[in-house]
Amino acid sequence: MAYATYAEFIASINNDSLPIELLDQTIIEDALEDAAALILSFICVAYENVSEPYDRAIKRKNIDIAYFYLMEGRGFNPGNLSDDVINNSYNSAITYLEKLQQNKVILSNKADSANNLLNAPWVEV
Repeated sequence: MAYATYAEFIASINNDSLPIELLDQTIIEDALEDAAALILSFICVAYENVSEPYDRAIKRKNIDIAYFYLMEGRGFNPGNLSDDVINNSYNSAITYLEKLQQNKVILSNKADSANNLLNAPWVEV
């Protein structure tokens, strides 16, 4: 299950950047699902489960990765600043997920997770 909805995706992107055929709800929902699968591959290392309500950061990363997947199918224009923003947002999402996986960042709504740093003992360094 995707962490973000079709409506959240549409509300947060530049609709003019996607060809009309990629604005189809089914295509976008599939991209959100694919992005969620990638996100889950990172999350499951640090968290036993992730359930609703989903952390706002995870929703944003779901959208950023799905947007990248859709644009990847269309193709990126190296001279287009909007394409650079989408590519940078994707790279930022991956970096965030890597940090999440390493418990360097935590999900705000998962304070009860056994693997969450909020439950870790304080260690004096």
